[in-house]
Amino acid sequence: MEPLDSLLPHEEVIPSNLDTRLNKLVSRGFYKPIVIDNDCKVILDGHHKWTAAKLLGLDLVPVIIVDYLQDDTVLVDVWPESDREC
Repeated sequence: MEPLDSLLPHEEVIPSNLDTRLNKLVSRGFYKPIVIDNDCKVILDGHHKWTAAKLLGLDLVPVIIVDYLQDDTVLVDVWPESDREC
């Protein structure tokens, strides 16, 4: 668990996706943690979850911490069916 305010967002949040994530977070809780970089705590995956948690007034959120710059097994890409290309 990490303090919500210690995580650094860097992506735009799509309002319709945020509404969906907010509803899922309220009904099911966190089923996947937010992925962050270990050095700077930038959010690599989970901007909509982070924003929903902020709207709900949560202090702590579950995270997976990865070494984005040093670990060659960590790959960042867009999710399938996101309608976006890299």
